[in-house]
Amino acid sequence: MYYKGLNPITLHKAGLEDGRHSKENLLKLLTTDESYIETKARIVNTALLLAKEVSMLSEKNFGTVDYVCRKLKNDTKIVGGMQVVLSGDFNQRPPIKSTTT
Repeated sequence: MYYKGLNPITLHKAGLEDGRHSKENLLKLLTTDESYIETKARIVNTALLLAKEVSMLSEKNFGTVDYVCRKLKNDTKIVGGMQVVLSGDFNQRPPIKSTTT
């Protein structure tokens, strides 16, 4: 389903990795590394972020998403002002543990 003007993307499709980078390092990659140009553009150009299987998303990873989106969109609102739709079964799986801090 496509909603004109929202350019919705899933968290996975946004390409924000899997928690292996600190939020500062991920932001640096997105703003300086040419291989992340499309990822940066997807984030900047969307207004609707879909987080599927949210029960598997750790607090650290969601914090990273929030930080990066605020910085890339130059917006101090939560997740850079994007609408966020969370879905999933909280009784299904716990968050995936990150191996880095």
